Amino acid sequence: MISLKKTVYILLMMSSFCFAQKPKLKHLKQPLPLLVQWCDSLAGDFTFTRQWSYPWGVEMKKNGHAGCADGGFCPERCYRMMDDQGIVLKDSTEIFYRLLDTTHLFHTLECEAKMSEWDGSDFMHVYRSTPTSVYAYSETSISTHCSLQLRFEHDTCYASVDLNSIMPEGSAVYYCLKGFVQLDRIYWAKGMMKARFEFYFKEPGSSKELLYWKGRIMAPIMLK
Repeated sequence: MISLKKTVYILLMMSSFCFAQKPKLKHLKQPLPLLVQWCDSLAGDFTFTRQWSYPWGVEMKKNGHAGCADGGFCPERCYRMMDDQGIVLKDSTEIFYRLLDTTHLFHTLECEAKMSEWDGSDFMHVYRSTPTSVYAYSETSISTHCSLQLRFEHDTCYASVDLNSIMPEGSAVYYCLKGFVQLDRIYWAKGMMKARFEFYFKEPGSSKELLYWKGRIMAPIMLK
């Protein structure tokens, strides 16, 4: 007969084995690989690509002309050519706009997210590093300190969020634990990323509901 002590030991071992088979997603130390869903014609509204923004530090003034926004990002000489309302002085207009970059930057990303220190993002940068590898990241700003990072290897996508926090010891990396990404095969062959995505993350050490980042991308794939 098996002794009571041996029976308890066997049951404990079986219990430990069973629990070991259940992955704890909240402790993922790398993104869960997601299989890319390829489409010949990805549906959806991509008209956000018609919208544009000025570069950092430039905004539309009340007189309808571009000027320096708060924050001190304009060339230093520009600030000496404005009145106390931030309007460019008439006799300085020509030289002011030679110095100030008023390029219209068309949006490459439309998204929504539930993330720490996220206040919107309109730009996704995409680079091809090898024939089978593509890397993409969303642009941060003064008020958005986290970036969506995507890595494509063949037909697999790895998604994470890099938070460069303004809070002491607040920086972190969140790894995707579920979601999907759809890519337009025809645009991809032409050197464009046309995509729809939805990724879910869990904050390390937190039992709160899942964080997410979802939206659409339409951006050229640049060679690195």
